[in-house]
Amino acid sequence: MTPSRPAVLIVEDQPFVGMVASDILKESGFETFHAFDANDATTLLKNHPEIEVVVTEAKLPGEVNGLDLCRQVSAQWPD
Repeated sequence: MTPSRPAVLIVEDQPFVGMVASDILKESGFETFHAFDANDATTLLKNHPEIEVVVTEAKLPGEVNGLDLCRQVSAQWPD
């Protein structure tokens, strides 16, 4: 059985930037997920407990910015 790759969630509202970040991480051996805003990110985190790291930009569309998202993630998934 092949060991699973570490999973990273990229939260970026510009598709090209998210794709580039994802490609770089995949080439380095990571599995990636991509969210366009904090709501998408929260849904992905709930549905994919294998995600270990969240990389987010500071200015996200909607009411929750990147810093607020980090606070929410830290509170809901402290491990």
